[in-house]
Formats: sequence, C-alpha cells, structure tokens
Amino acid sequence: MLSTLKRWIRGGKTRTRKTKRPERRFRPSVEALEGRLVPSVFQWEGTVSRDWSELENWSVGGQSTEVLPGESDSVLIAADVTAERTPQVPAGHAAVAKSITFVGSVSTPRAFDIEGSLRLKGATTDWNQDNWTIGYSTGSGDHRLELDNAVLKLRGGGVALDQAWVYGGGGALKFLDDFNSWIVPSTNIGRKPDGTYSSGVLEVGEQGAERLVEHVYSATTGFWIWGNGSTAGEMNFLQDQGCDVAGGVYDAYGIGVFGGKVQIYAQTDETEKQIGAPITIDGDTSVLKVHEDAYVFFSAASTTIDINNGELQLWGGSYTRSYALIDVHGSTSRITAYGAILNGVDSVSLKSSLAVRNNGRVYVGDDQTAKYVTLTLIGDGGANTMILGDCNIYMTVSGGTNGRCSLFVVQDDISISTSKVATFVINTIESAPTVGFTYDVFKWQGNFNYGGSYGTRSVTFIGFGSTSPWEWGWHSTKKLWATYQT
Repeated sequence: MLSTLKRWIRGGKTRTRKTKRPERRFRPSVEALEGRLVPSVFQWEGTVSRDWSELENWSVGGQSTEVLPGESDSVLIAADVTAERTPQVPAGHAAVAKSITFVGSVSTPRAFDIEGSLRLKGATTDWNQDNWTIGYSTGSGDHRLELDNAVLKLRGGGVALDQAWVYGGGGALKFLDDFNSWIVPSTNIGRKPDGTYSSGVLEVGEQGAERLVEHVYSATTGFWIWGNGSTAGEMNFLQDQGCDVAGGVYDAYGIGVFGGKVQIYAQTDETEKQIGAPITIDGDTSVLKVHEDAYVFFSAASTTIDINNGELQLWGGSYTRSYALIDVHGSTSRITAYGAILNGVDSVSLKSSLAVRNNGRVYVGDDQTAKYVTLTLIGDGGANTMILGDCNIYMTVSGGTNGRCSLFVVQDDISISTSKVATFVINTIESAPTVGFTYDVFKWQGNFNYGGSYGTRSVTFIGFGSTSPWEWGWHSTKKLWATYQT
C-alpha cells in the first residue's frame, strides 16, 4: 500500500523502454541502361550459303558474330567471292547496313539478289563494279531497295528490282560514268514505303543519262517524284551531262511529278537532252523546270506532258523540239514561258501541239515585271497546232520610250473547242509610252477557228476597255495588237 502511494506521488508514470531503429543497409544493384551498339565492320564470308540472314555467313574482325549487320555497321564484300556464295537477302527479311564496299574486282558476272528488302542508312555506297548487278531470282518477295538518308552512286553494273525508295533529307541516287541500267518499275524519290514524305534526290550526270535511253523502255521503268508542299523530292539532270529518257513507260508514267520537282539544266554545247516517255505534272507544288539554254527533244510520238494543277517552266533561251502534246488542264495548272520555242519542225515534219483547257493557264513572261519574252509554237502545217478550251492566256504590255510586250506566236491553226471560251488577259504597265506605238501581242499564221460555223465558242479579251488608253485589234491580220492612244 505504501509503495503504491510512493509511485503515485512520483508522477504515476510508467517507464517505457526505447526501441532502437534498425540501421539501413546499402544493397548494391545493377541498373539497366540504354543499349549502345559500337559500329562494326562486317565481312561477308558466304561460308554456308548465300543467305544474308544466316550468322554463319558473317565475321567481324576475323571472328564469328552473334548478330547481323545493323544500320550503323559497314559491310565488306570480296568482289571475287564465288558466284555460289554471293549474298542474297531472302524474301521476308529486311536487311540493313550503313554502307556496302567491294574489295577488289572480278572479271566474271556476280549477282547481289534482294528478294526481301535492303535499307542503306546514312552513308555513301559507291557501286563501282561493272560485273556486279543488283537484282532478284525468284518471283516472291518485295524486291525493294531503300536509301534512308544514304547515297548510292552507280558507276557500273546494273539494277533490276521491283521498287526503290530514296528519302531522309540526304537520300540520293546518282547515275554516273559507265552506269549500265536501271530497270525498276517503281522508283520513288521523296517518299517512304509507308507513304510519308521525306525529301530525296535522283541525280543524273556524266555518262549516266545516256544509259537510261536503253532501259526506260518497254514498260520497264517509271520515276515518281513526290512532295507535299513542305518537303519534296527532286530529279535533276545536271548541266552538260545529257538527259536521255526514251522509249516506253511503266503504268502510264515515264516521269511522274506528284508534288516534287524535275529540273533539266543547261547544255552549253547545245546537245539535245532527249525525253521520249510521258511526263505527268500533278499537284499544286509539282514543277518541271527547263533551265535557260537547255535543249530538250521530246523524241517519241507517244510523248505527252500532262499538267494537272502543276507547272511547266520554260526559261529564256530554252528550245524544245517536239511532236508531243503538252496538255494543260486544271484550275491551278500553268505553263510559265520565258522565251521558249516549242518547235515541231524537223527532217521528218514532226508536229508540236499545245492544249490548254479546263481552266488551264499559259503565262508568256512574268506578270507586272520587266520580263517580256516570246513563246513560239511551231507546227508542221497541219491543223490544230494549238487547241483551246476554257482557259486563260496571259501576256504583258508595257509603256516607256522603248515599250515592250510579251509575244505569243503560233504557226498554223488555232481551234477553240465547241462551247468553250478562251480568254486572253493583257496585263498593261502604263508608264507614258510613245503615243501611237503599236505592239504585237498574239500572232498566228493559220486559221483561227473561234466561232461562226464552227459552233458556239468564243474569244474574250481582258485588259483593253473603253477607259483604257490602249486600243486593240485582231484577226484581220492574224494577230492581236495593241496601240497606246493618249
């Protein structure tokens, strides 16, 4: 009792024992890091077969390897590897490499077969082997070559596949020197196989263009140049390097420009650049540009340049000899001419025709600028050298002491399709020209079938009205002329 009272007087608290926290122990562990691959040089051995996907056919640094070449790895192939052991990418396999290099040379034919697909990534491959070809031996598979920001220079041999794709900004296919052949029905520049756009270049130079004439033939090759406004592929025929694309076509296109650009550069020795396959220019950003002093011969009767909402630019000094039809149609289609001649007269009396319809446009010179040039369309004496539908023809007249104008000259006949209206738009730049000075604006040498007994069709002129100081007259002298009156 007394002891209980003493404990109550001390505070009545019960002592508690402090517990000691357990110490945290350090436990070492291994953290998984991002995979890092060191670029390697893979040597093709062909030890057991031709199969690219078999590890036993490869070595790295003289040792066997547990992986196949990747997009950062270079591939070496002994040029004299036996024909029974040359590499073959099997159907269904997607091979990839940074580049391919041949070591040595061989005097007998060798084949690199792509039954599946091969993608070259980010470097330059110089295919300089005359006796090595790229192709396929079976009917199954994609038979596809891709240049992903990579450059392929073809200096020999040849290529025969179903499809090729050039993209990735730095992607480029270059035909050089003694390049033999390119037989690829679907050659796509500026587009990936998945349909997305990414700029690329097809470059034709040196002797390469001369080889194309043999193989863009009998429906074996088609070049498709893609773009979407923000990015575009290009096909460039280099200065003084020739441009032979002749013969047949594949799937209606020799060259199809779908948002991309084709450029034909000058030929200072006046050698003709030959195009004998159809060209389709389709889309608002699609352009075929023939540079100044480029001499182009449209060499086949079946050749057409079909402009559907695209643009054909014929720059000053260009001379095109043709018995092909240039067909301009679509509300944003246009030919912009800076002093070109479309000439169909030669030793076999070929014929040049120009059709402008469905709201197509022809610009002779630049609007409202100092570019005043002549576009001449020359035929062979036959009818309908120029055929007009619902369309606009634009020309420019300026004042000044030495007044100038853009002149459109058509040899032979002009016909306007039944129930159609052709509008000639005359842009005037009035800067105190010489009073009474007369400018020829549009001239023709044949018949102008614009109405009357030819049905309901008409010609409309815009630019010279009652309030304008310009007076115009036409037809009686087979020309449209303009005179400044006050």
